[in-house]
Amino acid sequence: MERETLMTKITIKPKLEMTKNMAQFLGMLRGNGYITKGYQSIGFANENKDIVNTFIELGSKIGLHLKIVGNYDNCYRVQSSSKIFTNWYNNLNIYKAFSTPQLNKAFLKGFYLCSGYVYKEKRLNYPYIAINDSNDELISFVNGLIKDLGIWTTVNKMKRSKSAFKAGFFNVIHIRRKGEAEKFLKLLGLKKCATSFYFRQHQSN
Repeated sequence: MERETLMTKITIKPKLEMTKNMAQFLGMLRGNGYITKGYQSIGFANENKDIVNTFIELGSKIGLHLKIVGNYDNCYRVQSSSKIFTNWYNNLNIYKAFSTPQLNKAFLKGFYLCSGYVYKEKRLNYPYIAINDSNDELISFVNGLIKDLGIWTTVNKMKRSKSAFKAGFFNVIHIRRKGEAEKFLKLLGLKKCATSFYFRQHQSN
């Protein structure tokens, strides 16, 4: 089989309709992905291969040919190129892109898979959720989507440790009330909370 060239990738015609698959893909892209304008490149990185495979599968459903290109710093790196998709994405207002509650939940699910965690602290006898990002506008939007589901939240701004890759502050959404973590995950169609002290929640089959 002839090797796929960069030009072939760039001319791929993805499906740009706003479906639940597209909304979840965009949520994951905003969580752990990036777009490089000059090369029409789509990138994604995550340490969890199940999450990486979910991103690749969703990309395939909207017509993008993503593949793992390596494993660096304990993260799987995914890349593809599509001039059509990146031009569309760069002109997309993500905060006005979703017209139904189902699309809102799909975006939230994708973002949570990449930026959310379930914690179990010793001082609490129940799990809670934290979702973080450094973008103030994005975290405000995500917090609004969670509140629309009837979930109580708090938002805190925290300073990164000196050993962190990027200095500065980041925002954290907490879902801390008893029973709210399970309710949140159920509404998104995800697995129930586990009992370990700290783990990344995975998508259910």
